[in-house]
Amino acid sequence: MDKLFTILISSFLAATPVHATEIIKILEGDNIEPYAIKNNPISQGAEVDIIKAAFRDSDFTPVFVFVPLARVTINFDWPDIAGSARMTEVGKKGFFTNDYIRYRACFITLDERRSIQEIADMANYSIVAFQGASVSFGEQFFAVTRQSPRYQELNDQVAQLEMLMAQRTDAIVADQYIAQYKLAELTQRGRVKSGKISCSYEFKNSPYRAFFKNKAVADTFNSGLAKIIQSGEYEQILKRYGLKNRLQP
Repeated sequence: MDKLFTILISSFLAATPVHATEIIKILEGDNIEPYAIKNNPISQGAEVDIIKAAFRDSDFTPVFVFVPLARVTINFDWPDIAGSARMTEVGKKGFFTNDYIRYRACFITLDERRSIQEIADMANYSIVAFQGASVSFGEQFFAVTRQSPRYQELNDQVAQLEMLMAQRTDAIVADQYIAQYKLAELTQRGRVKSGKISCSYEFKNSPYRAFFKNKAVADTFNSGLAKIIQSGEYEQILKRYGLKNRLQP
């Protein structure tokens, strides 16, 4: 009798539906380690982990779709996409979240060649920037990029660093943490000689916000973000990837 009762209870529990969550596809940029690291089947990185933690106790489960940064705005219109980990362009229908991460974009030079002290200086040097940089740092930067024949943009930030270390460009425009992460990888693989790089000039970096088509998703993210900031988990995530909390004033 006891055995029969146990079997019946087990069958009932197996048939009882568990709390189901809705899978939401979120666009994320590739080549931006340590913010987002594409590890199949599990994505990682400071930005990815923050988003996962914010949705952890909700009705939504984020799945990340990695695309070149320049295609984030374009691919946002795909019908199966719920949102983007960042959106700098207005004009799309959707809802911004609260600020959740800040990058440290700089003119990065070799340590011994810290030559660029302000945006106007870049007209005198060869510059390789990440895709979309020309529209990311204000009108002055945009104007100089249009006038300079030695300015170019690449999605491959490893190629950026290789050009810098080989002195085939005077400076690159990149996030300092991304550049340091990739330089360590390149040095370990023997693709470049070890060397030091410096943030010669730091841009006025605005915090990034996620952007979702559904207001309920954005609100859920904001609620979860507030919880992980209050609990200290947010700070722990950043420290795990060697980042500083730059949302604080």
